[in-house]
Amino acid sequence: MRIVRLISAKLQHSSLVDLIRFIFRPWIVTFQHRPFYCSNENSKECSAFENRLIRKGFLTMPGLEDLYTKHGVDMGFWGHEHSYERFLPVNNRVIYNETGNPYDNAAAPIYIISGSAGCHSGHAWFDKKPVPFNASSLRLNPSKS
Repeated sequence: MRIVRLISAKLQHSSLVDLIRFIFRPWIVTFQHRPFYCSNENSKECSAFENRLIRKGFLTMPGLEDLYTKHGVDMGFWGHEHSYERFLPVNNRVIYNETGNPYDNAAAPIYIISGSAGCHSGHAWFDKKPVPFNASSLRLNPSKS
């Protein structure tokens, strides 16, 4: 028999804070399924409650975006959207580009959506007007959509 302990979101968050705070490595990279942002045509999905919950938190559940910026997360990889998109360093929809080269010593994380594999539903189309912090977007295998 294996015992699995379910813990509250708040306890998980404080454990993550402790982990990130005490990492002494040149890079801190995170991985998560749902993105905070996206420029996909169905981007309502990226502003859906679940995404806002992960990004900003809700009631007693803390969000992750400010935590990542405060503790120096360098890069985050996301999935869920069936496309590739890279963002400029961003926190709370604000671009951080203090040096003229946004990727040099960035003051906020750089996020990448790499959800181009897998699902049978095809790849996502991009909105004609991407989010302002979109640096690059690519739709792979357009003939298979």
